[in-house]
Amino acid sequence: MALILLITGSVHADMPIDTLIIRVQERREIYQIYDSFSVRVISQGTDMDRKWEPKEITRVEKKIVYRGTRHEEIMRAVRINKGEEIDVTESFREEEAKRRTEAGPDDRRRGFSVSMNGEEILPFSEKHRPLYVFGRLPDTLLNGRPVRRIEARSTVESDTLMHGTFAVDKETFDIVRAELTPSKTPGVVKEMRFVMDFRVLPGNYFVLERFWMRFYVNAIIKKVRMIIEENYADYRIPASVS
Repeated sequence: MALILLITGSVHADMPIDTLIIRVQERREIYQIYDSFSVRVISQGTDMDRKWEPKEITRVEKKIVYRGTRHEEIMRAVRINKGEEIDVTESFREEEAKRRTEAGPDDRRRGFSVSMNGEEILPFSEKHRPLYVFGRLPDTLLNGRPVRRIEARSTVESDTLMHGTFAVDKETFDIVRAELTPSKTPGVVKEMRFVMDFRVLPGNYFVLERFWMRFYVNAIIKKVRMIIEENYADYRIPASVS
């Protein structure tokens, strides 16, 4: 049985935490399962200095198609350094072609499970609940949308399990945002934080709308501080996919 941390207060009086978790999972079970889609992505990676000031920005516009394996079509890529913008589209296209040639089946599938079902980072199923302690945080507005907030802390230290805060639409019980940190990170990783925004498309398709990550790796040969943001739009999910 999941451990439930009850936080008292009038802001939580409308629904106990255990009831809220069940309603969220019931809503998730209505979503349609799909294994084929395309989406347009604007991806920006910013290399940061030791004061977390931008050094170099790489911005890539691409179309991702997933039909069992992943294919990326690079539309445009630029690198910005000290105000100077350099077109690096061809080099990114060459890198993508090389990746497709060298990647095994698992590598070609990597990166799509979150947008397809979210089970890796959402702890609300009966299978995952026993691994977490849950609590309520004050309700708030997210982009003008009333949301309830759930805190979930993993009871197991693992680089595959996350501590998280989840914003849940008050009316629909859809998860609209997840803010995550790994419950355990490798020794060289000093900081790693994620924010994911979700939406539900017509037809009850649950998809990733925005991904943000900040990380700091303190390796012997190199220190890397980076912020990555990706925005997803124009999803196409075949009507025949179930």
